[in-house]
Amino acid sequence: MRTFLFRAPQSERDDLFQEVWVRVQQKWSAFDWSNFSDRGFRAWLFEIARNCVIDQGRKKKPDNLEDFDRHSDPRDSAPERRLIESEEAGKLRNCLEQLPEAFRSVVAARIGGDTNDEIAARLGIPKETVFTRWHRAVQKLTDCVNGKL
Repeated sequence: MRTFLFRAPQSERDDLFQEVWVRVQQKWSAFDWSNFSDRGFRAWLFEIARNCVIDQGRKKKPDNLEDFDRHSDPRDSAPERRLIESEEAGKLRNCLEQLPEAFRSVVAARIGGDTNDEIAARLGIPKETVFTRWHRAVQKLTDCVNGKL
């Protein structure tokens, strides 16, 4: 996912990464955990990241004011939506910062596209520990975002 987002201009990468996390949080319960696999989860994340990049391309400002006037809708609630999304992303970021470093490093590596084997080798821990830390981190993030912590 990180590699995919690097295709975006530098000025937009942080916003895109934040938007991906907001959407992951929003769609968390929709992911089919019964058929969980690294490949399926990464594909799901990639799809969310791809859609964020596409959506951002659609949101780009028009080149001139005539185009802006033609396409703008005074009833558009985009500022409100962006404020809500920004607050949700901030909440998720705070929850990520509260995770113990052992969990945070696994989450960052998994989001970055690393496999459990690669993470285990880099951190010098068994693959099963990576899997356990990932699932505990996911549970802690879910609880934190939902206000259960």
